[in-house]
Amino acid sequence: MPKNLTEDEVRDLARKILGLADSDIARASVGQLTTCNQLGFPGVADKPDGWYLPENKAEVALVLETKATRIALGKAQVDEVLKNVRIMQTQY
Repeated sequence: MPKNLTEDEVRDLARKILGLADSDIARASVGQLTTCNQLGFPGVADKPDGWYLPENKAEVALVLETKATRIALGKAQVDEVLKNVRIMQTQY
């Protein structure tokens, strides 16, 4: 992986690697402007960096949190991921 990627570049790379694109079976994408509320989690203003939300709620959902490659991952980043996972767990 190239060094010194911006968060946007990391997110775009994740989209490509994970194949995060809407389909007949799931809503999937990456971004920084889409809220959980817009993704079907009423009243939740948090903005995940990426998502895979299958139509079948019994299937596995995915939530993505990205950082620029220069950012060291620590407790704050883990807490952010866990917060987003808890949001997704309300429906999946």
